[in-house]
Amino acid sequence: MNKVIDIKLSLLLTVVVILNVFDCLATLWGITNNYIVEVNPINRILLDSNPRYFVIFKLITTIFLILAYTIPSKESYYLRYYGGIIMSIALIAVFIIHLKWIFVIFL
Repeated sequence: MNKVIDIKLSLLLTVVVILNVFDCLATLWGITNNYIVEVNPINRILLDSNPRYFVIFKLITTIFLILAYTIPSKESYYLRYYGGIIMSIALIAVFIIHLKWIFVIFL
């Protein structure tokens, strides 16, 4: 693979991982302080059972993403790239939602 493609995938992976970690921390903080409720049914079940399960799930999905992005295959490049773009868009939307309620609390 050429270096431009590797850099694009690395940047995309970095964005996805950072947003995923932020989502985990903001969700835990918001739920712990009764500022928000989890709307994702899978995450809600995990949080209701034990918040540790939620954190473990988020860590596992992040590790899975990192591993999936490190598979050096020219055929899987487009799947990884466009899948990463879709995930980034979804996580940016979640990031904006988190920022909204955080600003409401502090303003």
